[in-house]
Amino acid sequence: MTPTLTSGAIDRLIVTMRTNVGAAAEQDLHQRSGALSVRPLGSSRLRFASVPRELRTGIADTYRGSALVESVDMDQTIQAAWTPTDPQFGAQWALATIGAPAAWDVTGHGATSIRVAVLDSGIDANHPDLAGRVALSADFSGSGTGDRFGHGTAVAGIIAAGLNNGVGIAGISTAFLLDGKVLGDGGVGSQSAMLDGIVWATDHGARVINLSVGTQSSCSTALQTTIDYAWNHGAVIVAAAGNDGSRNVVAPASCSHVIAVGATDATDARAGFSDYGSAVSLAAPGVGILTTDIAGGYSTQDGPSLAAAHVSGAAAAVWSTRWGTANQG
Repeated sequence: MTPTLTSGAIDRLIVTMRTNVGAAAEQDLHQRSGALSVRPLGSSRLRFASVPRELRTGIADTYRGSALVESVDMDQTIQAAWTPTDPQFGAQWALATIGAPAAWDVTGHGATSIRVAVLDSGIDANHPDLAGRVALSADFSGSGTGDRFGHGTAVAGIIAAGLNNGVGIAGISTAFLLDGKVLGDGGVGSQSAMLDGIVWATDHGARVINLSVGTQSSCSTALQTTIDYAWNHGAVIVAAAGNDGSRNVVAPASCSHVIAVGATDATDARAGFSDYGSAVSLAAPGVGILTTDIAGGYSTQDGPSLAAAHVSGAAAAVWSTRWGTANQG
């Protein structure tokens, strides 16, 4: 069959032949299909079939209807993974490790308007790379809003530093931040402050709650009840597993409905300080992480807290896709 072309446009089908197909039978199939030309891919079972665009569906159906063919795929466009304009992006080894550039191609360059709660030591909302990212702030520590310890600002930068803004580093998402200050200016807080923060974040629409904090006790009934409140309202709760290098994951990471995150280094090995074991849900980069600091610049920091922030940022990005429909699989 010799097709009559009207548009002149040519497409390509990727045809996978079954094993042990004879050469004569295969040649007869290609001639009957209406393909303009067929090229084998090395010695594999794959064939590249050039076909007229307006006839490709019918030709593909001919191949699919043959007992000689295992599968038929339409050729697709590929492109280079998007790279943001943030000048220090190249120093953020963790983003390449977790596949952020490829994910940005799927998530519209990390674009999302969902809210991520950072329940921590506060956030420096005046940092150039966090300008406009903080939607709401509340203090539960009694020390006033703002970050004078630095931990919360570091976590916030990983999750949502300005992406593709030509400034500093790249955050994983463009989520808006709910800044719930549950740690005082010395980096210490109370469980009641954390419970306040979780409920506040939930009631103000947080789809992700980052808890890069921990206690040395097990998950209390009060804490689990509060976690359940957030979970039942659809929030994803992420917590740092702990940083004493033991199998004893700390609360709130040890609570049910919490993603407990351990830390890895640039070789993808467990960081020596990271808690580990069956209670750890997953691990993420947490060694030598470049992020925002309270001096208005950037510094390299370590800890499961930063690993948890990578997971929270990724969760925020997922909410912006068609897969982001619920906080459970």
